Amino acid sequence: MEMKEILTLIEKVSQSSLRVFSLKQNKDGIQIEMKKEEMSTVHSLADMAEVRGVQDGYSAQKCDQTEDREENAPETAFLAPMDGIFRCSEGGRMLLRIGKELNDESGVEIGSIKDEDEIPYNLSVKCLGEVTKICVQDGQRVKKGDKLFLAKIEKGDTQIEIL
Repeated sequence: MEMKEILTLIEKVSQSSLRVFSLKQNKDGIQIEMKKEEMSTVHSLADMAEVRGVQDGYSAQKCDQTEDREENAPETAFLAPMDGIFRCSEGGRMLLRIGKELNDESGVEIGSIKDEDEIPYNLSVKCLGEVTKICVQDGQRVKKGDKLFLAKIEKGDTQIEIL
């Protein structure tokens, strides 16, 4: 990854609810260690995540890859609340995890590509408001135009819109 890409990535991360305090290069890309600001209405997110820059956003891969899931299908953990484009390749799953750790089993699958003839795609996700838990069924398929409704503490529902 070139320095310009690294700086752009750091800038994007710094503008989110998370703050960078160290980074290092590894064989898969840049690993960024993060601290989140105090957000009383949002569940704690993992402080460690491998971050990969994508067009107009970034995604965080699960840190703990000790378990084989569907032949090591890639998983994406959403670092909410934030806007961004999140990638899911064929056989992969899109997850929103609201747990204390990225490898926490709490969370729900909101998109999946399992058919060989389906084309890998990116989901552009806009987070509208602070997220505490997701209110969609496990394994729900998402497509352009879908709106995923989320629960928000004391203020009713908010939503993530698939653009």
